[in-house]
Amino acid sequence: MISAGRELSRAVGVDSDGILDIGESASLRQRLKDFVRCASKRGQEGHMAGWRYAYFHLEQHFPLSCLLVRWIETKTKEEAQRMEGRVLLKYLQRHAELPPLNYSFSWKGLPT
Repeated sequence: MISAGRELSRAVGVDSDGILDIGESASLRQRLKDFVRCASKRGQEGHMAGWRYAYFHLEQHFPLSCLLVRWIETKTKEEAQRMEGRVLLKYLQRHAELPPLNYSFSWKGLPT
């Protein structure tokens, strides 16, 4: 998770953690490098959340130097994908929308 470290108003309620992005990766270090590269320069490819951050000029509201990162270590990529889905679903149920930098959600395999 990448967080603004401050409250954000959401469609329903307030996100007290200010979560901007929820994702998974086989290499957290590389994923964060890609995010910072894309977030630092508009037009860079490689990390959609970073691209959205740059495109919408979110640096003005959430400077890169103030963003917080939290993670849960998993043993497999499949476990990481399931965890990402559960966390996104919980966020979506609580706030009726995805975090600002998330652009999609896989409904596949979720209970109805």
